[in-house]
Amino acid sequence: MEPEKKIIPISQGEEEPKQPNAESPKKSPPTARFIIQYAIVLLCVAFVLVTLSYFSHQQQQWANIQAEHSQFSVSALQSIQNLQEENAQYSDELSQTQQQLEDVSGELAALRAAKEETAAQNAADIDALRGDLEQAETTARDAAAAADKQREAMDALWRAENLVSARKYAAAWELLTEKRDKDLPVYLPDAVPDGMEEGTLSAAEEYARLAALLGAN
Repeated sequence: MEPEKKIIPISQGEEEPKQPNAESPKKSPPTARFIIQYAIVLLCVAFVLVTLSYFSHQQQQWANIQAEHSQFSVSALQSIQNLQEENAQYSDELSQTQQQLEDVSGELAALRAAKEETAAQNAADIDALRGDLEQAETTARDAAAAADKQREAMDALWRAENLVSARKYAAAWELLTEKRDKDLPVYLPDAVPDGMEEGTLSAAEEYARLAALLGAN
């Protein structure tokens, strides 16, 4: 048996309390589907942020690479320019060294030619000196031999005069004949020595006088 409903009278001027709408939906608490959708949104946002960060990092790296490449290019060009300058300097030094070598070679060739010419001249001078020395030796030997012959002839003349003074005419003639056969009279001087009295006969004239005197006897 249902309980009896009480009817509360509504006074004038008071509104009747609204009854909840039986047809309006009730608010339900967050469900798992909503959490999943929220997580997906967060993941998308995170992915976008990571992607932006990645591209920003790549752009920064690319800028760094371009800067390094530019710096490397400048450094490489500077190095190439320095190498070219050094090569030019080395080429100049090499040219100068080659010129110096050519000059030294020319000087050595000139010195060698002068040395050879001097050696040839010295050899010719030595040959000439050797010839002069040999000629001088020959002349000295001839002069010594002539001096010996002259001395022997003068000695024979002096002895012949002594023999004539002693009246040994035969011995004196024999002595003069022996010396004549040896051609000693030709070595007797024709001139009278200085300081002798006027009218003095020379050794050759004295020999001729004695030979004529002894030959007549």
